[in-house]
Amino acid sequence: SSIVKTGLGSFGLNLTNVGGTVPISVTGGNSFGLYLDGDGSGAPNTVTVNNPITFNSSATIPTLVIGRTGQTQLWNQAANKTIILGSLSSSVMQNGLTLTNNNGYGLQVTSRASPKTLVI
Repeated sequence: SSIVKTGLGSFGLNLTNVGGTVPISVTGGNSFGLYLDGDGSGAPNTVTVNNPITFNSSATIPTLVIGRTGQTQLWNQAANKTIILGSLSSSVMQNGLTLTNNNGYGLQVTSRASPKTLVI
């Protein structure tokens, strides 16, 4: 299976309980949100996302939004997490990426750059 967003507009995805090999494709619009809680606390820790993420965007510069889902019952104010992406690519990534990091979240991309991909 896969997760595909087509058409204009933004799309936010809570990755809790989504398998780590499910590919995610954003086509048409330029904004995609990844929301994860990590351990659910305010303590710094990392959350690894192995899902391959591809922007097939008509926008000049794609936008990625990261932050918390707030769905843990006792710890619903997660903060200070680093999301580690195993794969992030786009046909327009050479133009850059706009990152909106909410709740003290950070981003690390570990994939190698291909000719039309810029690693952030």
